Amino acid sequence: MSNAKNKTFLYFAYGSNMLTRRLQNRTLSAKAVGIGYVEGHRLTFDKVSTDGSGKADIEATGNATDRVYGVLFSIDASEESALVARPVLWTQLCSRCNRLKVLPPGGACQAL
Repeated sequence: MSNAKNKTFLYFAYGSNMLTRRLQNRTLSAKAVGIGYVEGHRLTFDKVSTDGSGKADIEATGNATDRVYGVLFSIDASEESALVARPVLWTQLCSRCNRLKVLPPGGACQAL
């Protein structure tokens, strides 16, 4: 969801990328603004890192009771390319670059 006045968008992060300083290494403007979840998805560890550890991903299940919780970040729109330029991070944070419906406490919104 883009904020035309401030030219920001909401970004849904999960797994180790919920850590603000980790995301700020790529997007200096990232500010945590709340928590949310994505319905109909589950957290998986089906990717293998170069060090042999598991990497988190989310996959669609079609079951509305499945949820993945994460942190919503506000990020300056000018920094979106810094996320796209890192395919592994982009894939991990936005589930294969699809916009996901994120349901934070208090109402639905759209986030990358």
